[in-house]
Amino acid sequence: MNQSLTRISLSKSSSDTYFILDRFDNKKIGKLLVKKDKIKVKLKEKYNNKSYKTEAKSLFLHPSADNWLELYWQHLKKINNIFTEIDEYSFPVHFEAGRLKRFKKDIFNRDIFLHPIAGKYWKKMKKAAKKDGIKLQVVSAFRSIQYQKKLILNKIDKGQKLEEILKVNVLPGFSEHHTGFAIDLTSKGEAVLEEEFEKSDAFTWLVKNANQFGFYLSYPRNNSTGVIYEPWHWCFQPDF
Repeated sequence: MNQSLTRISLSKSSSDTYFILDRFDNKKIGKLLVKKDKIKVKLKEKYNNKSYKTEAKSLFLHPSADNWLELYWQHLKKINNIFTEIDEYSFPVHFEAGRLKRFKKDIFNRDIFLHPIAGKYWKKMKKAAKKDGIKLQVVSAFRSIQYQKKLILNKIDKGQKLEEILKVNVLPGFSEHHTGFAIDLTSKGEAVLEEEFEKSDAFTWLVKNANQFGFYLSYPRNNSTGVIYEPWHWCFQPDF
């Protein structure tokens, strides 16, 4: 658990008012008001969700973020108790995006959702690739924690063992796709979610250029996480 799991920051506006800011682009998403020892969180309508309110109150009372991280950890333990005990699970925890923006369609004609700043740089990267004759396509982007849970349950229902599933899919709360920063990519006529994608011109272009747009290969060959090599999986790093 670490500080990177916080999605927001608080900026003091007056003696009893704090602006709630998205930590990744400083977008103002609401206010925290303190009156007579009572804390009230007001979020803009499109960002109005329970977890943001919990995080804002927790960060006000415990600026180190330790309390918020513990609350989030307990939340993940409840979600994963049908699968396994996560205290010994070695993967890094990832927050679930509170702000998402729609960016056209993926190859399955589903809406693509990304955090606005990740989507901004995705569009720039896609445009640059197109200029070089590479047509990048999204296979998958944001996935909620509940979606991840259903994904694993569906595989178990089909007879797959959890041990084998976790070589391909991480537990809910541990996927970069929750953050709204991760995208699985392919290119027209190329392999989809297969190692063979590394032989494509698109992958060669990504290796050479993706870092310029803040996207990094999360699971290279022989990575230490235990996840299989995924040449298609790229994640945006806001502080690149």
